[in-house]
Amino acid sequence: MNDVEEPGRDLRPRNPPEARLPYGQPHRLFASSEFSDADPRTGMLRARGARLGQWRQFYPEYLSDAPPSGSPQGSVVVALGAKEAETDTAVKYVSADLSASGDGLLRSRASKIGSWEKFVLEPIANEEGAADEWEVPPAVAAAPADKVDVMTWNVCANAKQCTWSGGLAGYEELTDGIQARLRNAGNNEMPDVIFFQEFCEKHAKRVEWMLEKPVLEGGTGRGWDVRFAPIRQQGDSGPLVQKQCSVTDKNGRPVADRGAYGVAIAVPDTNTWYKRYDLPSPSYEKRTAVCAVMPAQAPRRLLGAPQLGLQGRRSRRDEPHQAGTEARRDHQDVRGPGLPGRLRG
Repeated sequence: MNDVEEPGRDLRPRNPPEARLPYGQPHRLFASSEFSDADPRTGMLRARGARLGQWRQFYPEYLSDAPPSGSPQGSVVVALGAKEAETDTAVKYVSADLSASGDGLLRSRASKIGSWEKFVLEPIANEEGAADEWEVPPAVAAAPADKVDVMTWNVCANAKQCTWSGGLAGYEELTDGIQARLRNAGNNEMPDVIFFQEFCEKHAKRVEWMLEKPVLEGGTGRGWDVRFAPIRQQGDSGPLVQKQCSVTDKNGRPVADRGAYGVAIAVPDTNTWYKRYDLPSPSYEKRTAVCAVMPAQAPRRLLGAPQLGLQGRRSRRDEPHQAGTEARRDHQDVRGPGLPGRLRG
């Protein structure tokens, strides 16, 4: 289960290439129910899992109890169930041992929900400033009107029917695929902006590093800012939570944690502002749009939304240029990642 996501929160990895952790070493650890430990620690929760295996998956059950007084708006009371094996028909609820000798130890051990099995899920506040700082983009100076080349590609990173190895995109295959499609077949130019749909969170920084490589190494030779925005889902009576990219491929084999599932936008690294929006959508899954700014060119606000369908127009000097992908419920997951669309504005 993922935390509630708030607009304006930047989920990109912060490590520059020279400081990134060795391959295979996790950037974060997942809480794991230690079902193999002997009593009195059977089911104890420990932060140690690098992959989202069975012991690191929890099943939320949203309760009708009112959150404690003073809880942030949007808080809900929840019980968390865990299974030792995927085939188990019953869950063990996470329980906080609040007895005199328990010290609040968390264990997946209860067969029913009592007061020790009830937790409060709170929305995460903006970590990078007040919410109103993200409502409008920063002011930019006027610049001569020019053209912008926009590429949009549904990379199909998480649909197991697609043609990636195992049906899921890993970062190496993904960056190679993007690299092979960067140049516009019509004029051989590189894109100024790229929209990605059906994208996994942890690929954002990998794509950014690839785009910034020298041209002779397959990149663009320019600085980029790749921003990710999650697609959120809502269970029965629960809050909106991020959807996780799959952790097993079409053959049932585990894959590396790829973070949340959503969309991304790649713009020049002069961008310092972005904002995500939930679009009118079915209640169980909110389609997402993410906006960014290109301050070094004629003032432009760029909107990237989930699925294909291009719209755009040439900007006048005193008018922002808008280009984006129109939100349509138009999945074609039986195919592999298609040819990227291009828009010249």
